[in-house]
Amino acid sequence: MDSASNNFLYTQLSDSPFQIRLLHILPGSFEARIQCYLKTFTAESCIQYEALSYVWGDPNITESIKLERDPILFHYFHVTTNLEAALRHLRLKEKERIIWIDAICIDQGNRKERELQVQNMGKIYARAAKVVVWLGK
Repeated sequence: MDSASNNFLYTQLSDSPFQIRLLHILPGSFEARIQCYLKTFTAESCIQYEALSYVWGDPNITESIKLERDPILFHYFHVTTNLEAALRHLRLKEKERIIWIDAICIDQGNRKERELQVQNMGKIYARAAKVVVWLGK
């Protein structure tokens, strides 16, 4: 998946104190388009969240979701079909689900951020209330 094709404007993360973005998946029916937004937290003062472990899938075959840094304005953001399927199955019908997903929560087009976040993935997964494993449909 070419991160440049997304044209999503990420807010800058600080490495001191360490920060992460969390994805808030808005509630909806199974068939509805995925809508979500990102919020930034320091790792130490983070709200309760889950983390997703999955196989990215073919980066050339994508679906679009609606994504924003806040819940007001959405942009189309391309994710692999495997991730879109995971989001569709993990979305709750009546309340937000808060989850950390590397492909979305890390600015894949920012090498420095990507390297720092990958170094801290152990901490990110350890602090998650639950780790969800998606093996596919």
